[in-house]
Amino acid sequence: MAKNITIQNKVIRFPESAESPNWAPALVEFAEAVEAALGSIAGPFDIAPQVFNIDLYNGTGIDITELLFPPSNVSKVDILYSVVRTTTTSAAVEGGHIELLYDQTKPVNNWDMEISKQGDALISFSISNSGQLSFITDVITGSNHSGFISFRASAILNS
Repeated sequence: MAKNITIQNKVIRFPESAESPNWAPALVEFAEAVEAALGSIAGPFDIAPQVFNIDLYNGTGIDITELLFPPSNVSKVDILYSVVRTTTTSAAVEGGHIELLYDQTKPVNNWDMEISKQGDALISFSISNSGQLSFITDVITGSNHSGFISFRASAILNS
């Protein structure tokens, strides 16, 4: 017996058991429909929610390799983020929104960056001309520094 499953207004007859006939075409059709549906909600430079460990970065920084937006492909990016940092005697937290806009008419750094935030995790973000986001932290007192940056991003592609 088959069950009808609808994905983006396309009805696919999906098997409920290993009965005849050969259900391979329906399974392929289902997989292709799911791929198309997922592809329509996330672009190639959108970043799914994830966590970046910053335990080693108390007073230093590094590129966040997952947050790379090549200007040949991307014109605008919206990043939601939160930062939590702790030591044995201190804590610093922050959450916010980073907006990036590529402006090729600027003579030096072609990315405009606007950050709106709550709290202060003593962290600064920057972006290179190649679209690589990085951070640097101020030192917070105490030992056993631990921390993380949680983020997700949505990018608008060049036309």
